[in-house]
Amino acid sequence: MTTSEKQKFVIVKYASEGYWHHYFKQDPKRMGVSVTFSACYTYSGREAKLEPFYESLEQAQSDLSRIRELNPSVGYDICPLLEFTSQS
Repeated sequence: MTTSEKQKFVIVKYASEGYWHHYFKQDPKRMGVSVTFSACYTYSGREAKLEPFYESLEQAQSDLSRIRELNPSVGYDICPLLEFTSQS
């Protein structure tokens, strides 16, 4: 990431403590994830109107609170978004 790029964030199902080690080899909050892990693609994520990713941590935290209220038992958390660029 260059200094002009801002970190983006993703709300991920099963990323919180107590859950992630059952679904990921490493803590996704430390390693980051691709947008395909976004909880927006789940039923609860669609109900909560989650975004695929967030430009600001504050907006991600707001939506995280909303989905945790809707479905508190699935271990949602915020992870950094890994962005891949194609090299031609």
